[in-house]
Amino acid sequence: VDRTSLLHELHAAERRPIASAGQLDELLPLIEEWRERNRRIVYAEGYFDGVHAGHIQYLQRAAREGDKLVVGVISEGLAPATTGGRSPRYSQEERASVVAALLPVDAVILCDEKASQPALAACRPDVVVERMDETVTTIAAAE
Repeated sequence: VDRTSLLHELHAAERRPIASAGQLDELLPLIEEWRERNRRIVYAEGYFDGVHAGHIQYLQRAAREGDKLVVGVISEGLAPATTGGRSPRYSQEERASVVAALLPVDAVILCDEKASQPALAACRPDVVVERMDETVTTIAAAE
């Protein structure tokens, strides 16, 4: 094995999976593997249009609640209801790619208006971290 091949493989291992709500079956085996290894799974969700310091702080706080952070990125169709009617600057896929590149994030789920709750239910996180304005509330997943 040469140096270039080794670096390529290391980089490939660091890529974080992105799954659409319809492709959760591709992500669930990874989540189950984490669960089998007794990893505490945290779920956070947001719009993440134009990632800024507040988003980073939110994800860092969420990541501290467990071992693996799964982030739901909300679709353009649902976003105006959560952002005061603003239209997105970036597509859901672009926002998901940026979120997946952030250090605290282990996996990303693309959530549409119909699949946000099913994605959360399928993921079965140990902790759900919700962001309301500037506060972060941790909710036990069983609730």
